[in-house]
Amino acid sequence: MIFQYGLKNLFGLGCMLSVLISSMSVYGEMKVLDRSSKKMPEWVLHHPEDYLVAIASSSTLQEAQNRVEQELLRKVMSAVAVNVVGETVSDSGVEGDKEWDDFYSQLSVRTAQLPFVSDVSLAKCKDTYWEHSYNKVSSKDSYDIYVLYPFDSTTRHKLIREYEAYDSRMSDSLLRLEERLKDVDEYDSISRAEGELEGLMAWFPDRQRRKRAEKTLELYRSIKASLSLVGEIIAKGECRVVVMRGDRIFKLPGRLKASSNCASQINIRPDANGWIVSYNMDDCLEFEENSLNLTLNSYGVNLKTTVVF
Repeated sequence: MIFQYGLKNLFGLGCMLSVLISSMSVYGEMKVLDRSSKKMPEWVLHHPEDYLVAIASSSTLQEAQNRVEQELLRKVMSAVAVNVVGETVSDSGVEGDKEWDDFYSQLSVRTAQLPFVSDVSLAKCKDTYWEHSYNKVSSKDSYDIYVLYPFDSTTRHKLIREYEAYDSRMSDSLLRLEERLKDVDEYDSISRAEGELEGLMAWFPDRQRRKRAEKTLELYRSIKASLSLVGEIIAKGECRVVVMRGDRIFKLPGRLKASSNCASQINIRPDANGWIVSYNMDDCLEFEENSLNLTLNSYGVNLKTTVVF
């Protein structure tokens, strides 16, 4: 009789028996201590259309709830744009509590910026089911929680449109920051760009745009190293001091300091683009090299120069 089934049917029967034996082994290891309802809901095993089912486990019910809410958020985002998470759990090799927390923390950074998914919460789930189990082999308790979240095709397509519009704005922001790089002439522009680029790096799920954002951030930060302090004598006893980026005046707020080998009554006042340093030359000898020593320390930028008069 066995040969009447053929090798193909015999192989299929063997697979079914293997799965059955494996399942019996797993269930034999676990003992259910408590559950939220007497019977497991049908939707836990057979996911209905127009709904998302999220699942999470942890050693406490509260932590399992926290994780399943993040898992629900991931499922919503994955349904909207399959590449939004970037690396999947399996690709990331996530193991243990710390790794899970790090993974979900990175996911939260990206999705927290999206107004159209910020209202995803367990409070909007249609149903929730959990089990408290004891593993006889490891002697550890665990909580498995399942949530049923309404998510029909109309909602999905609406979120897709909103996601694409948001993602497009993020790409436009990166291009704008790249194009403005050469024209930066004030420290505040660097500070604002750093904040924007860090946000873009956290948002972009693809490596290509993340690398562009990282490179652009490096270039903005390198501007500080390209700055120089320049002084010019504009009248007897007066010197104009500015910060320069190449051939462009750069506005860097800070307190300028000045000293001299001979001048006295040194006074510093700000002007539109920098500072005016006035000084008394009565004690300076004409045949000696008289000079002003100028220093500026601001936002981690240390500049100095000497002006001979």
